[in-house]
Amino acid sequence: MSATLKEICVVKDLDQIKQILMPENKTKQEIFRDDDWDNRWNWDTSELVYDDELDEKKNLWINECCIAISPFLDTLVLGRLQTISIFHINNSNDNVIKNTFNMVYTTTLSADQPEESITCILLLPFVSHQKSAANFRDWTAILCGFTSGFFRIYSENGKTLLSNSFHNEPVLNIECRTYSASSLPTEQTDEIVIVYPSAVIQIDGFTLLQTLRICRNRLSRSDVNDYKSSGYFDINDNQTKFTFKKWLFETASEGRINDCKNVCSFIKNNFDALVSHSISGSKTLSNDFGDLFITTGSDPYVGFFRAKEGQTHTIINELSKFLLNRVKNMFSFFNESGRKESESSIIQPSTLIRPDLNLFDERSGSKICLSPNKRLAAVTDNFGRIILFDLQNMIAVRIWKGYRKAEIGWITVNENERIHKIDNENERNSKDNPKRAFFLIFYVPKRGILEIWPAQTGPRVTAFNVGKNCRLIHLDFTMFGLNYLVLKNIKKSMSNHHEFENYFQQSRCFLFNYEKAQVFTLNIPFLCSFTDRNDKKARDVHVLKDLKLLFKKDDSNLETSKLLEKVIKLLLMLKTAEIRRESIEQLIKLANDCELIIFSLEKLRDHLLEMLKNNQLDFENKLIVQMCSRIIQLCHYYSDVQKRFQDNSLNEQFQRIVDESKNPPEINDLNEKLDKWSGSDLVRLLSLIAFRQSVLKPNVSNPNNSFSLKIGEFLNYFTLYYNHLFKHNQEDEMYEKLPIEVIL
Repeated sequence: MSATLKEICVVKDLDQIKQILMPENKTKQEIFRDDDWDNRWNWDTSELVYDDELDEKKNLWINECCIAISPFLDTLVLGRLQTISIFHINNSNDNVIKNTFNMVYTTTLSADQPEESITCILLLPFVSHQKSAANFRDWTAILCGFTSGFFRIYSENGKTLLSNSFHNEPVLNIECRTYSASSLPTEQTDEIVIVYPSAVIQIDGFTLLQTLRICRNRLSRSDVNDYKSSGYFDINDNQTKFTFKKWLFETASEGRINDCKNVCSFIKNNFDALVSHSISGSKTLSNDFGDLFITTGSDPYVGFFRAKEGQTHTIINELSKFLLNRVKNMFSFFNESGRKESESSIIQPSTLIRPDLNLFDERSGSKICLSPNKRLAAVTDNFGRIILFDLQNMIAVRIWKGYRKAEIGWITVNENERIHKIDNENERNSKDNPKRAFFLIFYVPKRGILEIWPAQTGPRVTAFNVGKNCRLIHLDFTMFGLNYLVLKNIKKSMSNHHEFENYFQQSRCFLFNYEKAQVFTLNIPFLCSFTDRNDKKARDVHVLKDLKLLFKKDDSNLETSKLLEKVIKLLLMLKTAEIRRESIEQLIKLANDCELIIFSLEKLRDHLLEMLKNNQLDFENKLIVQMCSRIIQLCHYYSDVQKRFQDNSLNEQFQRIVDESKNPPEINDLNEKLDKWSGSDLVRLLSLIAFRQSVLKPNVSNPNNSFSLKIGEFLNYFTLYYNHLFKHNQEDEMYEKLPIEVIL
């Protein structure tokens, strides 16, 4: 059982989208080729560009676009400059016809500055408290950041709901944190984080939800002529105000932040508080509630900042804000058209926070990707390295090299995610709090491979050759406005537990192959998390669980050939003799098909005998081979007796044996007639007759009855496993035609 890459949908009309998003029909490389400076010096740049006529390179223009996918896989957005194209999914119930993303419309976003362009896009669904809504989803907002520093939220048709400039630098990234069912160390609240090169904006989710609700109501009541390009957010209106915090990071003079993540909100333990107090030298000892931010960039390469609650900006910031507002009001007095623009573009003062710990290096960090449990963070840099940090201890625990321009993500895999119906109470409790495994996903465009790695230790799980024209999309959020009760109601309303896991799993990755216009998802088995090569038993235990679930699931439509294929695949995955023996016993107990037992154990026996030829089989596994041979012999005998019994050829013989067993002779009389037989032999013979009587008695009274003894019950009367090997003439080991004893 290994990880697989599964295609989930295709994107249509990419050629048409290029004409819309690129009206000049030139990429950056093509513009570089046509530069007058290059032509003047007769430089040949043909090797630096690509030919659009080639099929494998015709969609490389998407590298210059921002891509976003909704967590519910129903919306896809491509954006470039100030234009976005919105796709909606067209689900197909036919296995032959694939799900497709069809372009719904293309719109040019309203902007206050003509030269600003989109830097990042995020699709955020909002919860609906009406049970009639699909998956309790109300609507999906389009969040965009611009080079001018503006942050805007658009409706599903591209209408501006909210527009605000928090900082006078380009927006680098937009992050979202939503409620999830996973157990995290702190309280989970909805939050949006906007990252700038020197600052970060932390927006409270609850107040933003109320603000957007008011803005949507105003949009629905307004006419087309009354539409405002700056949105329906008024900074002077108390009804539409939302709460946010602006943090300014203290870095070196030439320092720059490329990415930032809000790890979580927590309180230091007493020891860490004393250490920080002794290092900082502050007069007051405080252990305040705060947010821990991790940043990456240059000077420092990685920084850990703690933004404490209650920190305020200085009097200078207040004074500068007052003077700035006065100056803008004076200019707007002479220019009435710029009055509304000035109100929406007031830059709020920031609070300076100092680092708890900085890591300086020559490399410059590019991207941070947090693990779903917020305890680990993977950081990429311009040297082609990926470093894994332990956020609790603030140390680096692992490093990968040779991954230049890599795209990274995390995937969460639950242990019991394939279980839909479980009757055992213990297993039901384990499903409510299942074990989770985290996997790191690396996509390396330079080499065109997709790799899966375990979280902290262990070798690579697998790798796929996917090509160089792909984009890895990592989603670590679900839906805005969720809480425990809403999520519980959603889970009850969904009949398919697997569908709930797909939509509300906290961390997922998708691969968008824009060369073939395909979107893929990753399926990783939980047992791939057992990375210790010596810990084979732990992996085998989960294979045994999968074998049990295969027979416990109510799949009446599952064909025998497919079931046999799955059983053989699981049996051949086993590595330890102990679990092999237990799996064989479970197969006998749960499977009612004699042919299935024969074929599956023959495959297992042949596999072990092949290992025996290569001297790779130990003593315990040799006993397993003999156990398989005994079961196969008994199954052949069982099927032969069953066929002959159905032909009624043995009814008379069985009846005669039963009649004779009703008046058995005395043991002394048998000793006289059988001189060479000992008393122990006679006891064994009588026990065998009693066994046959118990087997055949229910069927003799009515010869038309079928052979009602099941194969599992039949095998329980025999000794199948021994602690010693049977040998022929005490020399050669026997693996065929083995002696079998009846359990007395």
